[in-house]
Amino acid sequence: MSIEGLVCSKSQCRFTFVFLKKLWKVLRLLLSVVLSVQVLQYCRRMLPDDSFEKDINICRKRFAWRNPILGRFEPDWKPFLTSRELFWQDDTPARRQLNDLLQFHILPFGLNSSVLHAFQTLQLLPQQGMPKSIDRLWCRRCVVVGNSNSLRGRGFGAMIDSHNIVIRLNDAPVKEHKADVGEKTSIRLFFPESALPNPLDNNDKGNADGAHCIQEPGFYLGEGDAAEHNE
Repeated sequence: MSIEGLVCSKSQCRFTFVFLKKLWKVLRLLLSVVLSVQVLQYCRRMLPDDSFEKDINICRKRFAWRNPILGRFEPDWKPFLTSRELFWQDDTPARRQLNDLLQFHILPFGLNSSVLHAFQTLQLLPQQGMPKSIDRLWCRRCVVVGNSNSLRGRGFGAMIDSHNIVIRLNDAPVKEHKADVGEKTSIRLFFPESALPNPLDNNDKGNADGAHCIQEPGFYLGEGDAAEHNE
């Protein structure tokens, strides 16, 4: 092949140059869009305020299932442990792993020698496991509310109450603070020294129902008293 055959004409070179230039612009634009979407999704995952929930319908978008942290999620495990499941024997990998966690790991990841105490405590509850009204939903959401005063003046009450399960820690007041902390309570966990004799002191009459679990000092999970308050 002659050297002349390897050299394009002036018009051909100009066409090739223009084509490659336009192709690079398109590729650069697509790359910018992809990076922008990734950055936006990352920022939304990091945002702690309610603007995240307003912008993304978590259930509709199945956001939780796409979250990388769920690489450790075991779908065969139930959200709430029941007394029956404490001693249920099933020769499956998930069940063997759960038995290992419950029987041989100390708190906070297992019960170890406290399995019997956990069984006795669960027997006191009027209902164990997920309520049927919630269990039939394909998307279930829960929220854990503490008592550090950081919610004061934030107006998160409606957002907190929108969750299916609301778990509150310690006996932080709900009464007179509904706009910030909500009023729905599914489970409340607290130590004896932080418990009030009357749950209505910090809660309205209609919102004192649910499981109220008292944890003993030096606590291991499941030990203590549990009582239903349904005034």
